[in-house]
Amino acid sequence: MSEPLFFKSKSEIKNWFKKNHKKLNEQWVGIYKKNSTEVLYSVADVNDTALCFGWTAIVVKSVDYYSYKMLYRRRKEKSTWSLKTTKRFLELKKQKIVQPQGQWAFDQRDLKKSEQKKYEFTSSQLQKFKKNKKAWSFFEAQTTSYKKYMIQWVSSAVQEKTKDQRFNELFTDSKNQTKLLRVLNAQNKIIESKKNKYPIGQTPIEEAKNLGPATGSELRTLGIDTVEKLKSFGFEKVITMWIGHYPHRLHTMVGYALMGAIHDLSHRDLDPEYKAEAKNVIRELKLDFR
Repeated sequence: MSEPLFFKSKSEIKNWFKKNHKKLNEQWVGIYKKNSTEVLYSVADVNDTALCFGWTAIVVKSVDYYSYKMLYRRRKEKSTWSLKTTKRFLELKKQKIVQPQGQWAFDQRDLKKSEQKKYEFTSSQLQKFKKNKKAWSFFEAQTTSYKKYMIQWVSSAVQEKTKDQRFNELFTDSKNQTKLLRVLNAQNKIIESKKNKYPIGQTPIEEAKNLGPATGSELRTLGIDTVEKLKSFGFEKVITMWIGHYPHRLHTMVGYALMGAIHDLSHRDLDPEYKAEAKNVIRELKLDFR
């Protein structure tokens, strides 16, 4: 898996796609989160440019506290286009920024699969659901993502018999004021994974107080598996080692978090001189690594 490519400006995004959209088939692109101090472009900027050159995003994965990465791939003939993507493409075309490869991908799309209607309950299903106020009220009170998932789960079934079975299962559970067992199991796994499973005094570094965006798995890669060891190394040595392994983590907030952990403080509670020190170290490292 290749390292994500972080752009420095919106113009650099266009230049990269212009140069590589026919030479390469796919590329991981780094996207800064809104809490980053280096938001130079948005995911919409990359998506629009990729769309104009006939590429599309297919996978999203986390990188660190401040960024994530998306795998963009060149579209093939007979690819499927969502209604939302089609609408955005036509908007970009009106702006006259769509490139020939992007137009080719659009013209060669699979019309049958791309023009599928939105997933929704049938009129009889909706009527039955709304007729039972208890079931409908419970369903309507759920999150948008849950409702969207359940509607798609019911409507995407190929056979009518399967659609009816899925709807009846959803209807019964809603009537009993509970979510589907499959959804509850998934949620319980997430909750369980976030629990502190370690006794006091034996917690790994990612559970340490105020460690912030400094992740334990990355620190263990450097041989630092306890807060005590972190303190013994000292701030400057740790940040230098860290950036040597993870150059994309050149954020002032990472420096604040590490220094805060060493001083048993939140990075928000650090004295101004400590913050200035972290900022200066990051600035010097940027000159070395970029």
